[in-house]
Amino acid sequence: MSESKGVSLVWLILAVVLFGVVILWGYLDENHYFYHDKTARIMRTGWDNRAKDCDSINGTVGQQPVLQCDGGHSDVQESIMVRFYGDTRVEGEPDTARLHWKCERNRSSGPAVTCRTTSAN
Repeated sequence: MSESKGVSLVWLILAVVLFGVVILWGYLDENHYFYHDKTARIMRTGWDNRAKDCDSINGTVGQQPVLQCDGGHSDVQESIMVRFYGDTRVEGEPDTARLHWKCERNRSSGPAVTCRTTSAN
């Protein structure tokens, strides 16, 4: 009888640990600790070494994000891989909602641009 209590205790501990990991993973993802790489269309002027303030529209599911930088003034339009720290689509918000980003060029390997959300999405 005591052996089955020990096995039950082990299963209970494993279940609690698994539940804690799932909760922690959800918290970290919700608070943008994980990135998502997506192809995005970016409209901008020339890019110096400073970060750019960019906006995107909430859009629809599966739609390629479109980043407008430099206040809508653009000389360059290109589709490139972007590393997003934040959601490019916020459920429950209208498709016309604007999402705000701070974007910078990457000098290392990986996507050419990294953008972090600056709004509570």
